[in-house]
Amino acid sequence: MSRILCGRVVSAALVMGLLWGTGCGAPVQDVSNVTQTSGREDIDPARRHHALAQQYFKNGDYDAAVAQYKKGLAMDPASIGMMRGLAETFMKLAARKKETLKVQDASPDTSQVVKSYYDQAVRVYDEAMEFEPDNVEIKEGRAYVLNAAMRYDEAVVVYRDILNSKPDDAGVWVNLGYTYSKKGDVDSAVEAYSRAVDLDPDDRDTVLRAARMLYDDGRESESLPWFKRAYLMDSSDSTLGKFLGALYIRDKDYENAVPVYETLVARDPGDWRLQINYGVALEKTDAPDEALLVYDEVLLLNPEKVEVYFQAADLLMDMSRYAEALDYAERGLAVNPDMANGYASKGKALEKLGTELQAAKKFDAAEARFEEAKGTFQKGLALNDPRLNDYFNKQISRQDQLIARNEAQADADQYGYN
Repeated sequence: MSRILCGRVVSAALVMGLLWGTGCGAPVQDVSNVTQTSGREDIDPARRHHALAQQYFKNGDYDAAVAQYKKGLAMDPASIGMMRGLAETFMKLAARKKETLKVQDASPDTSQVVKSYYDQAVRVYDEAMEFEPDNVEIKEGRAYVLNAAMRYDEAVVVYRDILNSKPDDAGVWVNLGYTYSKKGDVDSAVEAYSRAVDLDPDDRDTVLRAARMLYDDGRESESLPWFKRAYLMDSSDSTLGKFLGALYIRDKDYENAVPVYETLVARDPGDWRLQINYGVALEKTDAPDEALLVYDEVLLLNPEKVEVYFQAADLLMDMSRYAEALDYAERGLAVNPDMANGYASKGKALEKLGTELQAAKKFDAAEARFEEAKGTFQKGLALNDPRLNDYFNKQISRQDQLIARNEAQADADQYGYN
């Protein structure tokens, strides 16, 4: 099995796992200094060093393990098992040094000590390949070290070589995709991740990795299908659901947003933020009555959420329910009278009501509504909200025109020359 980067598999198992001639709990000793007959003379000395190295490695004494591996390799320079063990030990030493540097607030990426450990590990794998140039496990180990050493161009070459032998190994494609992502080659990384997921459709981690990489690259629309796929694989992931829903809203894909928020709201009906987005999605998919019910639920949960009053008011105006819209706008302004958009909603509702009265030839009542709308827009303008100042100025002029037109129609109606 290939090593999967990014924490999926920590490392390959050490080869030659049997500890020849050592008891499980026996104290470690350097057999090169033992002269007393032990009854184990049939065990190869190189294997004893290998066994001691493994025991030191297990105990976390990596420097001692390195020394034993080197002694063993001096006796058996073709031992692939000891080479892989030595390379793994160098990786452990690098990891330990990196942790120490992090604690010291130093940068591990610029540490010459860390680089030296990685370089030594690569050299060990290079030596191993001289003995077994077609050994795929050695190639995978070498590529893994090259990635850790940030030698990504070299790692890509190795992974491509491995794929010649294992074209259907999803793990190798994942590692290749990770390497491309570290190089900043997003398109090649997505291509590799896509191939990995084709081979292993249940690999949700890789789906999420591709999605996040595209999103971080500013390609939100391309990331959406990947996030959606990951969410469908596990719809219990509420964090992903909220993120996906917000992406759908931002992308104006309200049809897909509705089922996501429907699930999230059912799971957490007390979250008014989810309710707002759910209402917006319903509103945009021609379900205004359902959206209004959701907005009412939001206001029940959080009556201080003043923007929702105005959202509901605007929705009601789209439904030609102007009196109800005016009620919501006034309720919102009662909560916070310093909201410019509240005056925009209220003024628009008053104008629409005035227009209805004018059509019914109730000219005095219509003029009163137009005058009230004008005063409402003037209050909004006084708040000096740059987003709405132009709108308010135009609406104030518009009310003057509506008032003048209303007076003319009233006269025409009165004198019968309509």
